Amino acid sequence: MMVSANRGTSATSLQRATIHDSIVRDQTMPQLAIALDPLLMRLHFQSLLFENSGVTAAAPATDYEVNTCEIVRVKYRAGEKCVISYRLQIQKRGGNQLIEQWLSARLFPIGTAASRYHKALREPLTPPPFGDAVMFLPKLDMVIWAFPNDRKIGGLPALLAAARETEQLAVLVAGRWGATTIIVAHDYQLIHYVPEHTCTVRVKLLLADTATGQTQPATLFAKAYYNEEGAETFRLMQQLWQRAACRQGHLRIAQPIVYCAVDQVLWQEGLPGRTLLTYALGTP
Repeated sequence: MMVSANRGTSATSLQRATIHDSIVRDQTMPQLAIALDPLLMRLHFQSLLFENSGVTAAAPATDYEVNTCEIVRVKYRAGEKCVISYRLQIQKRGGNQLIEQWLSARLFPIGTAASRYHKALREPLTPPPFGDAVMFLPKLDMVIWAFPNDRKIGGLPALLAAARETEQLAVLVAGRWGATTIIVAHDYQLIHYVPEHTCTVRVKLLLADTATGQTQPATLFAKAYYNEEGAETFRLMQQLWQRAACRQGHLRIAQPIVYCAVDQVLWQEGLPGRTLLTYALGTP
């Protein structure tokens, strides 16, 4: 389910957008109707991020506002929990630049969230661009993790640091392309994020060989897991990569680069081409 709202959304259009058959009605979590209302949540997040942020906030600023609030993903288990992924577009008042911030929110049965919030505060936290790393909405019994903080994916901050910092990328590049290869330029982009499960980042590189002077583009993908699934995936990728079919060019797969067991992050080289999702059904 994907629902969004912005500052100009009227109550009538909001009702049409949010009151639909997919809204869960659960007597143990009556706050669901509010949590699944993007306009109401935009107002909650405006207050939470810019009016009531605490000492862990990286950028406590009152001249910013939540421009849009989008519900990207909902994972629900009746009577137990509901995990909602929100994507916010934040804008400085009077400015044009939009800054994206992801929030992962967990709803608990009424009266049970406070202890979960205090437990979350004891975990290692990374200051997000806006607001606190972990936030609490008592009226909704909602605990909120601001990206890159995640209740289960502990390696997210390390993943983003590696994608952002040339020094860490240089180690991966040297291992794949050789010690004479350096990074001329790079950028990274969040490709896919499923709270409490996985997160994938794409890193685009411009490389240069100091011995020959030649340059080449390259792409790396890094995927953080909440469990050991990445280790098994890396093992299987290595097995396939070492098969004769791959060595002889009959089978093309993405080359596995490294798996970091501490952070549960898998790095692989990008494979040129189009994904199946880009092809229309029935295309020859």
